[in-house]
Amino acid sequence: MLLNTVIISLNQFLPLALLWVLLLQCDIGGSQSKISVWLTVLYCTVACTLFLAAAGAISQWFDYRGLEISKILMLVGIYICVLGAIASAYGSRYKVAAIALASMLYLSHFVMYLSSYWGQDATQGLLIGSVLGLGICLSFCTLLYFTLTWFRANHAVSLVLALLAFHSASKIANAVDLAAQIDLLPSSETVFDVRGWLDEHGIVGRILKSLVGYEATPSLANLIAFLTSLFLVAVVMFWHVEKNTQGVLKELKHD
Repeated sequence: MLLNTVIISLNQFLPLALLWVLLLQCDIGGSQSKISVWLTVLYCTVACTLFLAAAGAISQWFDYRGLEISKILMLVGIYICVLGAIASAYGSRYKVAAIALASMLYLSHFVMYLSSYWGQDATQGLLIGSVLGLGICLSFCTLLYFTLTWFRANHAVSLVLALLAFHSASKIANAVDLAAQIDLLPSSETVFDVRGWLDEHGIVGRILKSLVGYEATPSLANLIAFLTSLFLVAVVMFWHVEKNTQGVLKELKHD
């Protein structure tokens, strides 16, 4: 139980924390893209509580596939919010929305896991495993935050944006995989298998999967969805950076 709880807590905490760190570090939209940490926590708490309260009813929708379809919509919503955070002059609203959707997607699943085993002589294992998983997650994300801060200070913002692009594109790929699992989309063949080099269920593989969407055995639909969504977010980033550059050049000419 202890090991399972550590693994599950990492799987649920890490994607949310990584998204938060990446969004904090991609302030390319000016002061309006800054977010309040405490206000974001409040929104996440309310969103997660409301979703958990309605989860029982949602699960019965669409021939008892309501929870899976809602997760697909959340994944797509996170991707759209990342695009909005990049392109909009008021990116903070989209950032908060993305983090709130991620909290509904990941934290609600973890709370359901805890509630299903709580009180079954497993309380101690659940608590210790949760603390260990959360501690590992916070340690890695703190290191990532300061690493990205160093990159930004050394004029390597493009690397931060690239990580955000890969991370957001992985949400669409995950949505496609989930849709195939519940027969909303047809299953497709595996394109390649690199588990012999790097298994996605190992420590490094789990981190890369959460950070950039690494898949050791991607299906054709998964690969197409990932590359297409990656191309789209890259185009939006390039357009926004060019727009900001042109604005700065015009201001310099006026001066």
